[in-house]
Amino acid sequence: MGSGRHRPPKSHDTPGTFGAKSEGETMSEEKIAKANELIEQRIKPALTPHGTTVKAVSFEDGNLGIRVFGKMPFDVVKRGLAAVLRNSLPEVTDIVEAPAGEEEGPSAADKERLDTIRQMFDDRINPALASHGGWASVVDVRENMLFIQVGGGCQGCSSSLTTVKQGIEGMVRQMYPEMQVVDTTDHAAGANPYYR
Repeated sequence: MGSGRHRPPKSHDTPGTFGAKSEGETMSEEKIAKANELIEQRIKPALTPHGTTVKAVSFEDGNLGIRVFGKMPFDVVKRGLAAVLRNSLPEVTDIVEAPAGEEEGPSAADKERLDTIRQMFDDRINPALASHGGWASVVDVRENMLFIQVGGGCQGCSSSLTTVKQGIEGMVRQMYPEMQVVDTTDHAAGANPYYR
């Protein structure tokens, strides 16, 4: 075991199979892989323009556990995914929101991009936004989507969409051309926007 932790034998372990996957675990992994393949082909193209992505992470007793990242509510994603899975994966009887777990952290590639992008925010983006009393912070990176929040004079500012798309996304795309920036800010709560 790579983590250095020892797992005590379970009652279903037989000699010579310690740590081997059960048939149920293998089937669950196959269902998750099939669901993620369908998500990639048929769901992500519809969600990405709305600043949302989704990933299947578990399958147990007919329940497919998914994680939704971005702006779109879970229930909306669930309805669309249920329609896609109905014929392709009839074993899925319900779609549930999976709790965040260690396995849901960013991939190694996303972590590397996250560090580089945070440095760019510190060195270039936030000094520019400070002239209007604003700032931006990186919330997360998932695949080709950068989730950010803006605050200060940028929160609720009538020019914030332009700032995000032309300013921030433009700088980020100089390094990562495929990256889409998604603003997750509650602009209605902006107390002192630079432009109203």
